[in-house]
Amino acid sequence: MAQRLGTSIARATGKSMLGVSRFAFRTTGKLVEGLFRWATTDHLGVGRSLSNMPNMGFLDSLGYIAWTLVYGIVGALVAGLTAFVLIAYGIPLFIDFLFL
Repeated sequence: MAQRLGTSIARATGKSMLGVSRFAFRTTGKLVEGLFRWATTDHLGVGRSLSNMPNMGFLDSLGYIAWTLVYGIVGALVAGLTAFVLIAYGIPLFIDFLFL
């Protein structure tokens, strides 16, 4: 692929600066399109699981969203606390054991 890309650039640069700019525009457009297609893909299957859920009322939906938010916040706090403990206590303890 790198060889083809280099050949395409050489072919584009041989034509003119306009050809180079068109080539760069097309290549960048394809890159951005692929990146956004990847970013908007449902990698975890949340859409499929939500479509398989039974129909809920408005208040049940709000409760589901609220609990999901609470679980996310608690998970972030636990991850932050774990990182703090590992950095604040783990690294000095490791250095102490290293130089015993």
